[in-house]
Amino acid sequence: MFKDSSANKGGVTSSSLEVLVGLGLADADHAQCMTFKEGSSPPDFYQAYVKDIQARVSENAALEFGCIWAEYERLGGAKPRCVISDELSQTITRLARRARGERVV
Repeated sequence: MFKDSSANKGGVTSSSLEVLVGLGLADADHAQCMTFKEGSSPPDFYQAYVKDIQARVSENAALEFGCIWAEYERLGGAKPRCVISDELSQTITRLARRARGERVV
């Protein structure tokens, strides 16, 4: 079993990148590149952005699965994957805080 902290990271990633493009593009550019009417084809930029997000989510999910699986195997199955998932999430959070220059205990 994989905890929601691991399973939902794709949703968090895609939402973050959706917000990023909304903040990063001028209103007129966003309207031209990211919006379309029902029944019409999405703009090329939109289609490429969605593919990029899907690739990022797939890559991140594969990396996280690989970490959890490798640790589970290394420990001979002695620790549940849900616990490994929690520990991995905590480690990722600590590393991100350090990268931002925050003091981590």
